[in-house]
Amino acid sequence: MKSFSMCIVGSGPSGFYVADYFHKAFHKFLAGVPGEGIRLHIDMIERLSTPHGLIRYGVAPDHVDIKKVTAKFDSIAKDLVHWIGNVDVGKDVGVEELCDIYDVVVIATGADVPRDLNMPDIDYSRVLYAKDIVDWYNSNPLCGHREQIEAKLSTARHIVLVGHGNVALDIARILCSDVEKLRATDIDRRALAVIQKMSLEKISVVARRGVMDSRFTTKELREVFQMDNLSVTMKPFEFEAEKVPTAKRRILTLLKEASEGAYEKKQARHCLRLLYGKKPVSIQAGNITFREMCIDGSPSHGKSPLGGEVQWVESSEQSPINCDLVVISTGFLPHHIQGIPYATDGSVQSTSGRIHNTRNAYVSGWARAGSQGEIAWAIRDAMQVAASIIRESSQVIRERLSGGETTECVPSDIHPRLRKLMLDRSICYSTCDPRK
Repeated sequence: MKSFSMCIVGSGPSGFYVADYFHKAFHKFLAGVPGEGIRLHIDMIERLSTPHGLIRYGVAPDHVDIKKVTAKFDSIAKDLVHWIGNVDVGKDVGVEELCDIYDVVVIATGADVPRDLNMPDIDYSRVLYAKDIVDWYNSNPLCGHREQIEAKLSTARHIVLVGHGNVALDIARILCSDVEKLRATDIDRRALAVIQKMSLEKISVVARRGVMDSRFTTKELREVFQMDNLSVTMKPFEFEAEKVPTAKRRILTLLKEASEGAYEKKQARHCLRLLYGKKPVSIQAGNITFREMCIDGSPSHGKSPLGGEVQWVESSEQSPINCDLVVISTGFLPHHIQGIPYATDGSVQSTSGRIHNTRNAYVSGWARAGSQGEIAWAIRDAMQVAASIIRESSQVIRERLSGGETTECVPSDIHPRLRKLMLDRSICYSTCDPRK
């Protein structure tokens, strides 16, 4: 029986969802086309020794419900794909080589490179990236400087988190959580011991723009605001509920409650302060300096600026914040793979998922669009990319069904050409999750 082969690079949510939805689309397409039959072969390559990507190494350990999606991924791995770990595409194996071996290659490597502040005046002795901390408490094998992370965290009484997204809230929540509750999760045990001994008192979460531009989700905000040992403060602001979309209205309502003192707790061990309209301009030992941002040149008069679709400008006013540690949490970029074209914003250059200047390569998920959205977004994107691949590969599939094109029959194992290439290069790949 003839075959149609696909290689997915990356085994996080996007990779597994592309495999799942392409498998469904492929067999739906076959059902409407006469022919002698054709089999779908999918290999999935991962640079780490374990699958699940963001779910395993990006989701906070106390978000157990989100991690349950790995059961679906394991089912896909068992029934639909041949998983291959410890292979770094772009170094061990080239993208062009994969494009020669497979009918279709899909890049689904996510975004795990911290977005920097692009600020010249930074003393990194008191700075960490959000990814450092997330990798640390999730036991990511790529976390290579644990001692430095632990040394900086263990002495911090006041931490400034730059960035207003869910990752910043995750870090604040984990560092301020009850240790016994964390003990019941899969948090790294060494990280747990450090958190238990920390002297943390205050976390300031700072955004460059306004309240309307917060990238928190309602669920994340509510989790943090309802913590017994965390008092939340922020400056007051006003908004017209009827002019705001429902999803954003829920977030703004929670934030407005916080600005009115609804989540201040006098006996709390930790304090979380939410600040808006501040652009970092300098980080030196002991403090971070911000330039105040204005809307259309108008100051916010001591209130949190609302923001939204408005023009932000820098004022001449600067304000320092004394702190022990600055954590940069301003998003993530895809790590670059040789042979793939990238745009100036770091995302893979593509149209409808098809990577520019390649013969048969596609991209899905955060590698295509940057770090945005949750699991539901990854599902929608995977469905769209799977549909694009079917649409653009339909002629090849029809020709094989009609017997007009010959192709090697790929066995129900790793593609033999990839296996030979890896053996010839002495690549120590794995074919199963060592944690299973």
